[in-house]
Amino acid sequence: MYHGLGVIHRDIRLSNLILQRIGNDVNVTIIDYETAFDRNNPNTVDYSGGYICWPRRLLEEEATERYNLECSDDLFASILVVLHLLFPRRFDEFNAPNIGAKVDDLNNKETSKVLRMWREIKTSKVWGVFYSAAEQKDYNRLLEMADIFCHV
Repeated sequence: MYHGLGVIHRDIRLSNLILQRIGNDVNVTIIDYETAFDRNNPNTVDYSGGYICWPRRLLEEEATERYNLECSDDLFASILVVLHLLFPRRFDEFNAPNIGAKVDDLNNKETSKVLRMWREIKTSKVWGVFYSAAEQKDYNRLLEMADIFCHV
């Protein structure tokens, strides 16, 4: 992640990642910085990114499509990417374009399903650890998620 440089990607999803294997190492390259933003800019921005990767806090609290950027938004989206790789059918059940953060969207079925999924992730014995790491912006702990791919 380029968070150390002040860059928040805002659209972390499978189609924006390239995996490159070099020997026993697998490197991930993030592409498509079209929606990236400088986190040092104090202005709110319109949400732009993968529908399923709406920041949970945006869906729960702000009830708006404008929000203040946080690095953790990219980190939470990374958790979804890993889960999507491992359990693709789980993500097939979403009608992603109907997920939203407008007040009218908060009570819709698709937004409710995403929020339920986040509650399940947060309380999971396995994935809750990574949820906490994303919340705390603990990059090293999140890096451990890659271990699952090294042993499969």
